[in-house]
Amino acid sequence: MTQGGKGNGQGSAAQQVFGPQAAVYATSKVHIRDDSLESVERMVDAANGANRYGWTLDLGTGAGFTAFAVAGVSDRVIATDVTRPMLRQAQRLGAERG
Repeated sequence: MTQGGKGNGQGSAAQQVFGPQAAVYATSKVHIRDDSLESVERMVDAANGANRYGWTLDLGTGAGFTAFAVAGVSDRVIATDVTRPMLRQAQRLGAERG
C-alpha cells in the first residue's frame, strides 16, 4: 500500500477530513457492504476464475475493501490513498484477512 498527498495541497485537505475517521471507515457496515463494492464483487464472481488480471490499481483505497474484493482475480493489487491512517487500516485489515 502506498501513500501520496504531496503537491497541490488536495492531499492535506483529504487527510484532515478522512484521517481522523479511518478507524470508523474500517468498521463501518456502510463501507463494508455498499452498492459499488457489491458491483465489484459481482464482476469478480461472474469471472468465475476464468479471467485474471495482471495488475489492479485501487486509487483512493480508503480502508482497502475494493482492493480486497479484486485480490482473488488479480496477480497483484496496488492500493494507494493520500491518507496515511486509512492505509494503516487497510494494512491491518489485509493482515487480518491473510
